[in-house]
Amino acid sequence: MNLLSLGALLLVVGALLPLFPSRLPYRLGLLSGAAGLVAAAVGLFAPTGAAFSLPSPLPGLSFHFGLDPTTAYFGLLLGAVALSVNLYSLGYLQSYGEKRARFFVVLLQLLYLDLLAVLTARDVVVFLFAWGAMGLFSYLLLVLEPHHPDAAPAAFLMTVITEGGAMLVLLALLILARHAGSLFFPALAAAAPTLAPPARDAVFLLALVGFGTKIGYPPLGVWLPRAHPAGPANFSALLSGVLVAMGLYGFWRVDVLILGPGPAWWSGVVLALGTVGALIGITYALLSREVKHILAYSTIENMGLVLAAWGAAGVFASAHLPALAALAAAAGFFHLLNHGLFKGLLFLGAGSVDRATGVKAVDLLGGLVRRLPLTTPAFFLGSLAIAGLPPLNGFTSEWLTLQSLLLAYNLPRPDLRLLFVLAAVLLALTAGLAVTLFVKLFGVAFLGAPRSAAAAEAREPSPWMATALWFLGTACLGLGLFPTALLGILQGVAGAPFGAALSALAPPVFTHPVAVPLLVSLGGRLLSFLPLPGLVLAPTPSFSSAAPAYLGLGLAVGSGLAFLLSRGRRRREAPAWNGGYLPAQPRTQYTALGYAGPVRTLVKGALGVSSEVVAVNSERLHPLAHLAGPAPVNALTLAQEIGLPEAAPPSLTHRYSLRTLQEDLFYRPMVNAVLGLARRFQAFHTGNLGTYLLWLLLALLVALFLATLKI
Repeated sequence: MNLLSLGALLLVVGALLPLFPSRLPYRLGLLSGAAGLVAAAVGLFAPTGAAFSLPSPLPGLSFHFGLDPTTAYFGLLLGAVALSVNLYSLGYLQSYGEKRARFFVVLLQLLYLDLLAVLTARDVVVFLFAWGAMGLFSYLLLVLEPHHPDAAPAAFLMTVITEGGAMLVLLALLILARHAGSLFFPALAAAAPTLAPPARDAVFLLALVGFGTKIGYPPLGVWLPRAHPAGPANFSALLSGVLVAMGLYGFWRVDVLILGPGPAWWSGVVLALGTVGALIGITYALLSREVKHILAYSTIENMGLVLAAWGAAGVFASAHLPALAALAAAAGFFHLLNHGLFKGLLFLGAGSVDRATGVKAVDLLGGLVRRLPLTTPAFFLGSLAIAGLPPLNGFTSEWLTLQSLLLAYNLPRPDLRLLFVLAAVLLALTAGLAVTLFVKLFGVAFLGAPRSAAAAEAREPSPWMATALWFLGTACLGLGLFPTALLGILQGVAGAPFGAALSALAPPVFTHPVAVPLLVSLGGRLLSFLPLPGLVLAPTPSFSSAAPAYLGLGLAVGSGLAFLLSRGRRRREAPAWNGGYLPAQPRTQYTALGYAGPVRTLVKGALGVSSEVVAVNSERLHPLAHLAGPAPVNALTLAQEIGLPEAAPPSLTHRYSLRTLQEDLFYRPMVNAVLGLARRFQAFHTGNLGTYLLWLLLALLVALFLATLKI
């Protein structure tokens, strides 16, 4: 029995164990599933091209499965995030009650099995069946959240949008299957180049929009900010780190590996969608006030970064620059894995904060650095990683993405060069806003004084939950310091479609020291004992290079020297002088809303942001948002400033709302049209049996008439 089969068997055992009497706790199912995930992730790295089939109950039909570098890479992502989710669930599910926790564990292990089927499917039937089952399991896991009233509506919205996208994917694959005369993926790939250009364009767009409903780029990601806050923290980590990434897997599988290279405008559309989606996502994240809302919008941003890198890869490929195409594709794949790790860490960390405090709004937290000594450092590592700061893994993948865009001078067409320059500028702005966002999130939530009694009384919820956080935090730090450890895997998944060798773009510094002599002379052979392909990323040695391991070592040494020097100096400690003001209170600290004030002012009205001061009776008084915080302000002073009588000053508070324009522009008109059509059809529901029989008779007559015409 190979490791993949063993992993699948252990996942089945993990799904069955919770169904037995309570003498076998559901935790055994989680541990069995964790072991199965490790075995399956390793088993997916079997020799490339391995394939197998299973008999179907339908005559003449078999279910085809196979392995390749893309499957193995996404299996690595699934294994890392799902393993941490299972470990985290050992502590997190304690508040669910025995029955609900058992059902959750069963569904979770079945979802893992289904994801393995999605990754290994090699025919249309298996792929679409597994894709639909993924949506079903996701719906059930989301509605199992017992503490959020919006779980069921959020799950319904997620299912409607993503399953609608699945219908578009079905149509795209059926067009390919009809042309190829087969449902087998290799046959589709062989026949795709001979498909007529209009049909190829249609397949590309159908797959892009269909899988885009899962990826979540605007305006298709309207469900993400609703599903994440409503779902359990462990499922939110899996949803953001893996399930959303399955949309990217489907896009790469169908539009790149099966459909093959296309015209430059295909990739230009992907690059534009990714760039604009990343900027919109990070802007909404910066304007949000709840932890899970922030992380949900950040998911949209990071999926945009991956799409932008893959779009750049397609443009390079269309310009016959395979080495640069492989570099851009590798940047996207690397960021995809990095996002799964640090976003899984942050969502699980948000769940720990929620479990410790019961508070979701960032402005009501604070001071958690002293109350949560295990969660705080792990959340800090995740914040550094997602902000793209060295020496964490997010820095390397974002740097590679920007590096790819800055190589636009190699493109022959000026319009493509201009597109790359605009994308680079917008993504650089996105990276800057990401730093601002996570300084806000970590600073307001964990530093300063507690802003509520719940934050002041927080306690670490469970050692198992902290273990999962530190597992992902260590992975973020390890990939940040030694990113070339993934070079061998990225070689097959990113370089193979373009016929390029990534080893020539990221030379091992100890094997080819001539390529990067300065870094070799500075670092020498200090870390040469590590079994890695190299410690330097030098995609274009004449243009730029980077050594995250050396950068991390330099930061550690510099920080240590600064600490030693500060301790060696004599100093006198005294209370800080506050300029004669009263001692600072928790409510006078910077809030998340105040921190994002400049951005909020800049985009107010353009992105659906509204902010005003209102009375407690909901009567609007004056749009003086900049005078108020999240707590009620001095009513007498504010009444005088806006000209109200002093005799009976009203009790004022601040109202802040954030709605997305994609809802107003796309979804609300669509919903109103459907409801209007439904009201018109309501006239046919008379309640009279005779009327219904008449409609049936008319339908039968129409069917007979069409049959006579052989339509």
